[in-house]
Amino acid sequence: MEMNTFGWEDPVDPRIQVRKDRVAFFLASLALAATGLYSVALVVAMVTMDLTLIRFLFHPNWEYALELPLFLCYTFASFLFLSHANVPRRKVQVAIITITSLAGLGFWCADHALWLGFAAQTTPSHDDPFRTLVLRCLSLVRLVVLLDLAAPAITSKSREEVAALRKAAVAASVLGFGLWLLMSLEHVDWSGWPLRWMRMRDPNWFLIQALSVLARGVGSLVAAIVCLQACVSQTRELAELEAQSQANDPFRSQHPWN
Repeated sequence: MEMNTFGWEDPVDPRIQVRKDRVAFFLASLALAATGLYSVALVVAMVTMDLTLIRFLFHPNWEYALELPLFLCYTFASFLFLSHANVPRRKVQVAIITITSLAGLGFWCADHALWLGFAAQTTPSHDDPFRTLVLRCLSLVRLVVLLDLAAPAITSKSREEVAALRKAAVAASVLGFGLWLLMSLEHVDWSGWPLRWMRMRDPNWFLIQALSVLARGVGSLVAAIVCLQACVSQTRELAELEAQSQANDPFRSQHPWN
């Protein structure tokens, strides 16, 4: 066993952590933006009742072209955060993001067990209100924790501006979840298990559902802006660290052209 006689330790390059955070925030912003844009498109389809747009948005291939990449983006981003979580508060935040991301990916795998080569699925997953409730809760928790993780990393805006963006994203997401929960309590068949949706006959409830989807989309888009701002700030910090590293390099040529 080799021992360090002089007590020296290999220095940790801070650029590694910044690079990982930059990629993680970019992946999170990409997933949040895709969720927000899809939600806004759903609202447009619900309001206009455009059958072509409705058929396009509810095509089963979206489960593979959108849902799976979203869960993979969140999961990969959580692993990047997890690789250097060394502060207790950050450890808790990253653990929550990792758990919610893996749970969402697990739900997707269970819903597509037949496609993955496992046991056949017996119940249509999208007709299960309990599954939808769990996924929405996980999504809301993940969004709030991501905002808490991204806000301190933003250096290009004042604390007041960042706090306002975070508050707007959380408020819109909580509003969307509350409206959806209110609509669900009224339109779920509680007489047996598994739970089933009932037909929506009152147009007022249809409007509430559209508002819930819109609020969720707005919250996701604002959260995507916050994560993207964090990514930009990490890029600037990385550039500063690179310049500092080159300036402190003892083997760097002193020629004025370098």
